[in-house]
Amino acid sequence: MSQITKARVLELLDYEPATGVFRWKRSGRRAVAGAIAGSNNGKGYIQISIDGRRRAAHRLAWLVCAGELPADEIDHIDGNRSNNAISNLRQADRFLNNRNVRCARATNKLGVLGVHARGTRFIAQIRANGTTKHLGCFKTVEAAHNAYLAAKAAFHKD
Repeated sequence: MSQITKARVLELLDYEPATGVFRWKRSGRRAVAGAIAGSNNGKGYIQISIDGRRRAAHRLAWLVCAGELPADEIDHIDGNRSNNAISNLRQADRFLNNRNVRCARATNKLGVLGVHARGTRFIAQIRANGTTKHLGCFKTVEAAHNAYLAAKAAFHKD
């Protein structure tokens, strides 16, 4: 993706750091001056089309406030992918960003984080400090998930 500059973003958009909302400065082909810029990409992230390319609003917010695009990922602290308030964004490596996951993927058959089935039992585990930690084997999904949540509170403090 070609780099975009802070000057180019500010030429086209106003950013409200407290709310994370971008608004168009001028009307154009698809833009209306004063209207909220961007749309949900189907995964919860807001994307804004600038110069024919879709750009992640959270990365644009970081660019506007910090003056440069981050080398790492941008993490939404509260887990809400559409909350682009600068106070909700932080630079993070992949490990920190993945720790912030709040719900199971759609492909997760049990519907809870950190638990998988093995026979009639449920195994709880967590990744911390680059290794997978076995938390135990439980009779119920709920007990395994509670073990995972306790470990997450201990290992993933931020």
